[in-house]
Amino acid sequence: EPLFDPARRIDVPTRERRVAYLFQDYALFPHLNVRQNIAFGLTSGLRNPRAKAVPPEVAYWLQAFDLEALAGQYPSQLSGGQKQRVALARALVAQPRILLLDEPFAALDGAMRQRMRHELAELQARLDIPMVLISHDPD
Repeated sequence: EPLFDPARRIDVPTRERRVAYLFQDYALFPHLNVRQNIAFGLTSGLRNPRAKAVPPEVAYWLQAFDLEALAGQYPSQLSGGQKQRVALARALVAQPRILLLDEPFAALDGAMRQRMRHELAELQARLDIPMVLISHDPD
């Protein structure tokens, strides 16, 4: 299903395209805790998600990515792998139709990079979601 095709006069508004993008630096909001960062994509407007509210979609991804114990922590308190999982959960919580990943493993050490590649492959198979992954990593 095309999102934009001028010949057929198709132009789905950006907010309705359900495309998720995972930034190279994860782009987590430093003033929001893990729970709020994940929930951010579920709210519209200028208000941040409440600090203690846990919508069911957020609870699912907290559990799926083993982030429950970190839910109240802020990005500055997280490791690179934890930040990546939070950013990925935030991208997936809105149930996108496609996931775009820009150098998602660049900030990780070799062992964590291997682990996250494996987890991402399993996630793609489980969710059956198309992913485009940009990487300059020769591995």
